[in-house]
Amino acid sequence: MNKKIKKIIIIILLSFIPNINATTKAPIDITNMNIEKLSNALDKEIITSYQLVNIYLERIEKYDKNYNSINQINKNAINEAQQLDKERSKGKVRSKLHGIPIVVKTNIDVKDLSTTAGAKALSDNYPKEDAEIIKNLKEAGAIILASTNMSEFAFLASSSTSSYGTVKNAYNNNYSSYGSSGGTAVAVALSFASAGIGTDTNSSIRVPSSANNLFGFRPSFGSINMQGILPYDKYRDVAGPMTKSVIDSAIIMDVITNKNKNINYEQTIKNTTLKDKKIGIIKEFYNGSDSASLRVNGKSYEGVVKLMDEQIEKLKQAGAQIKYIDNFMNQTYYDIIFGTMSGFTICDTFNEYIKNTNSKIKNFNDLNNSNQKIYDLNRYAQSCGKSNEKYTKSFETRKKKYLKYVEETIKKNNVDVLLYPTVKNELQKLNESNEGTLSTPSTYISSTTGLPAVNVPMGFYKNLPYGMEFTSGQNQEALLFEIISAYENINNFYSLPDEVPSLYDIDNSITKLTKEYIDFLNKEVSILLKYKKNRIINEIKEFYKNYNSTKNEKNISKSKELYTKIIEIQKENIKINKIIKSLFTIIVIIFTLSLSLKIKKYKNKRRRKNN
Repeated sequence: MNKKIKKIIIIILLSFIPNINATTKAPIDITNMNIEKLSNALDKEIITSYQLVNIYLERIEKYDKNYNSINQINKNAINEAQQLDKERSKGKVRSKLHGIPIVVKTNIDVKDLSTTAGAKALSDNYPKEDAEIIKNLKEAGAIILASTNMSEFAFLASSSTSSYGTVKNAYNNNYSSYGSSGGTAVAVALSFASAGIGTDTNSSIRVPSSANNLFGFRPSFGSINMQGILPYDKYRDVAGPMTKSVIDSAIIMDVITNKNKNINYEQTIKNTTLKDKKIGIIKEFYNGSDSASLRVNGKSYEGVVKLMDEQIEKLKQAGAQIKYIDNFMNQTYYDIIFGTMSGFTICDTFNEYIKNTNSKIKNFNDLNNSNQKIYDLNRYAQSCGKSNEKYTKSFETRKKKYLKYVEETIKKNNVDVLLYPTVKNELQKLNESNEGTLSTPSTYISSTTGLPAVNVPMGFYKNLPYGMEFTSGQNQEALLFEIISAYENINNFYSLPDEVPSLYDIDNSITKLTKEYIDFLNKEVSILLKYKKNRIINEIKEFYKNYNSTKNEKNISKSKELYTKIIEIQKENIKINKIIKSLFTIIVIIFTLSLSLKIKKYKNKRRRKNN
């Protein structure tokens, strides 16, 4: 047989043999890094966006079958990463989000992904353009890696169940993720992306964030442009970040918040303190009682109370002033809260929204008649054409009454923020998820009033995560960021779930090199060593560039060699500095002696002249 033909056959056969080294490696563990650290690693050429995207995609492929958090993968993500890597190599870095992969809830328009809202009936609902917040994120250089599963049409808080199945909790997949942004919460907690975007109508960012150990931020109503987001309740819908750290929330909020804001949230979280911050704890929401007439004032789960007790004590120790507020929620305001839920507007707002997409579903009636969904929409269909001005005025009147009450409560008690558990119940199991038994204080203030609120992790009880929520006054996101940043400094609870470890190991020698390299870049060396330093930096960059395609043994060996070279330069630099210092000292001594002799000579000359 012809040698050339033999070679072709061998190549073809080899192509069918699985590559045991197919997993993308990196010299850093991206699963425990926030956006700021990832951005820094990209800047220093330790990793590329191309690698980042591949690592996240491989994690999704390996683990998501057990969680069902991802709805669709962006097939252009790898190409986008390569393009953003090219931009970075030419010195163009758009923001800290440049080349950073994030995930977004599947009710948010992303070009080339269908906006399903969790319903297979909308599987071909491709938007004509990106939602406004997606435009802002892409402009900042973010990569939309995937869309996430959700509670169909954002209907439930107790679970994220849709035509695409049920999302399972990141820390125990026998439990609920909660909803409706459960897919985003779980994907971020499992480190399938650096961060995510959810939407919140009544508690849909904050409740799943609580159940999955994340920061979940609901911005002030109206501060986020909701164009291109499939609506549920136009009087309450808002989008916001779901993240593993406060800095990530601040970075994203600075990008997606309306451009006319005159504050930088990332700046507000520097050097923050809880000293003298006044925190009002709503007593009935916090512990409650069995005799309460309203569910939200009922007795809280023992684990929630225990964790709240611990966090309140830590807040006190950090200098915060705590005040307990009694009798906050009564029947009058309870009725306003539920009397202003305007989900019936979904029909009219959907009909407006669908005009800007390409789908076989052309209106709400088509959606209602489709059998590719799990929830009945008949009662919503009956409200078509009834989103009238009369209702809007009535809604606004009742909303203002409740908002005034909340603001007066804050003022009367002389507190900066209100605090309470996000959910009062024990975390629900998948087969026990029940909207009728879920008690979520998270629903009872900001959703109706439009005030900003944020869920923060407060730890684990019986190996399951729980959260608590801060609410501030109108447009006081900056105050919330100050408080939660200071809180994070004393309580950093995020940890990657044990069931989804990193797909690659990093030898200690490589970690050691990376740490030393970052420090080395910021250190000044003698002009005599500048060339040597630059040469080693280029050598290290080449090492990182080829890291993924090199065998581990060689990488370990090379990392030790490069580490030794850095240390040698630093030692040389110390020696040179000592020599320079010694020479400088000698010069100063000689100059001083010379000057002293000249002065003495001058004085003697003057003395002789006077004599």
